[in-house]
Amino acid sequence: MGWKGKGMADVSTLGIIAGGDNLPFITAREARAKGVGRLVAIAFPGHTAAGLEAEVDEIHWVRVGQLGKMIRVLKGAGVREAVMVGRLDPKMVISPLSLDLRMLALAARVPDRRADTVLKAIAGEMEKDGIALLDSTIYLSSCVATKGAMTRLPPRGDLLGDIDFGAGIARELARLDVGQTVVVRKKAVVAAEAMEGTDETLRRAAALCPRGMVVVKMSRPNQDMRFDVPVVGEATMDILIGAGAAALAVEAGRTLIVDRGRVAERADAAGMTIVGI
Repeated sequence: MGWKGKGMADVSTLGIIAGGDNLPFITAREARAKGVGRLVAIAFPGHTAAGLEAEVDEIHWVRVGQLGKMIRVLKGAGVREAVMVGRLDPKMVISPLSLDLRMLALAARVPDRRADTVLKAIAGEMEKDGIALLDSTIYLSSCVATKGAMTRLPPRGDLLGDIDFGAGIARELARLDVGQTVVVRKKAVVAAEAMEGTDETLRRAAALCPRGMVVVKMSRPNQDMRFDVPVVGEATMDILIGAGAAALAVEAGRTLIVDRGRVAERADAAGMTIVGI
């Protein structure tokens, strides 16, 4: 039921495989606070946010698709434990990329291009070279969604019905590894996520349902916590507030909310409820 990872006390040098958004920065700061002595980041041009070099001891820029180089760099830096945090565009699995030989071999071997399939295969390649990929939330405790209302406003009774209805559909989407988010209104599906990602799904939904939509975001039934954990960030909140969303429901303990306190404040100001289920 998910990857448990190693204890934090065991990690002296941590590799941070850094996608976009603020999660790599939060990871670096929390890892420092919890006693990790050395941080080595893998950054991707066009994806990793600028400024991460100020938070780590080493940063190495590697193009997406250069798996062999990434592993060589981590091994050369003495990394034996790493986390994969931050967003990478899911459309990359069908985009033309410059793959190195190791990634080409992996691509030829995997049965499909679903994110979970590809990322598990990458984790397996890393393990062959002695690098363990840890639970991606291990240094993100401040971002993990909690159970119950995370805003001052709890969900109304009618919203609870929509949340329960949407959760069942979202779980099935996640089980099939199609997407993690569904938008509902009055127990009707307005939009469901696929490869376009959460934010584009919400924009589609907002065009169909200008006010009062309920958004439910769930992890896979057997979510591998090493990667692709559901995330809610500021950009998602911008869309939700702009669309007049009534509620956001996420899976407690298995969803990350970037800057959780700030997100809750914005939701309160907009009259929107956020609940962990």
